[in-house]
Amino acid sequence: MSSPVFQDDLFSPARWIERTVQGVTVRVRLEPLGDGRVRLVRYERKRPGERAFTRRADEEGRVVPLQAVAPEADYEDLFGAFP
Repeated sequence: MSSPVFQDDLFSPARWIERTVQGVTVRVRLEPLGDGRVRLVRYERKRPGERAFTRRADEEGRVVPLQAVAPEADYEDLFGAFP
C-alpha cells in the first residue's frame, strides 16, 4: 500500500507523507538531504478515536533514511534528483 504524498509548496523540495499502520495515522513533512536521507520537519499523529492530528515536536528535526518513514517510497521518485 503506497502512502499519499503531497508537495509542500511550488518552490520547496519538501514533501508530506501520510501513512496508516495499525490504525495510527502519521503525517510527516520531509525535507530531502541527499543519499536517501530526510529530515523530519514536522511530525503529526492521529490515534484511533482521535478527531485531529497532534503535533509531536520531539520527533521533529531527526535525520533518518527515507525507508524508515516510508518503506514503499523511492527517494528519487519522491524528490527527483535533489540535491
